[in-house]
Amino acid sequence: MEPPSIEDPLTAPAISLDQPSGVYLKGDTVTITCTVAGDYRDKTFHFYRDRRLLNSHQIITKDNIGTFTVSRTDQGGSYHCQYGTSVNRRQLWSQLSEDVTVTIADLPKPNISVDSSLVLKGGKVTFNCTNPRDHPGFTFYLYRHREANYSDVQTAARDNSVTFTITNIDHTDGGNYTCLYKGDVWGRLLMSAESDPVYITVRDRFVALEVGVGSTVVLILILALLGVCFWKKGNCKSNREMRTTAPPSDQTNEALTWSAKHHPILR
Repeated sequence: MEPPSIEDPLTAPAISLDQPSGVYLKGDTVTITCTVAGDYRDKTFHFYRDRRLLNSHQIITKDNIGTFTVSRTDQGGSYHCQYGTSVNRRQLWSQLSEDVTVTIADLPKPNISVDSSLVLKGGKVTFNCTNPRDHPGFTFYLYRHREANYSDVQTAARDNSVTFTITNIDHTDGGNYTCLYKGDVWGRLLMSAESDPVYITVRDRFVALEVGVGSTVVLILILALLGVCFWKKGNCKSNREMRTTAPPSDQTNEALTWSAKHHPILR
């Protein structure tokens, strides 16, 4: 019978993240690598979050790499890894690695508003973009049709809100506008999602003038029609009063006839 062999304990692996800062946004893929130096035997790797073993629904493991997609903020925390190997038909496990911290940043999309959705050619329009969270110092960008074709950018100071003003508007400036913001979050440059769009229409000045004149003409016609109706109504009322009221001469004759019939001498 062979004496039992004594094996050295397995060394603790090293763990690393694909983002050195450890900061991720929702929708990002987190890649964790567990590395073992000087041991070329077949191994099995496990990953832990806050020292709790992660199952296949929480992290996808392939060889010494684990990946998962960020969908919730509670996926942040301290991550460790561990490996195991078979020695003389006995499964041995290493100690846990040092930890790495995953931080999930939540950057909500900004809100955008415009001072007027109808702009005259040659005029100006002003957009306001606001960050819902308290992140001063972020830089805002204005987009038209999802293209950053305006080089002006603004940095929010205190109220997390900036304005963009476009002057000398032309027809090519009409369309959908959105904004987003970028900034440093715990050592990583992150970008928010785009805001919901706002739409502006650019019209020629003479078209706007025609619309104004047309509205004035319509108003005058309405007032004239109302005046005619009131005038006709007044005439009709006067005619009815004249028909129902006897002339003064007829009233006098009726009075004389009644007196002659009822006076004793005149009879």
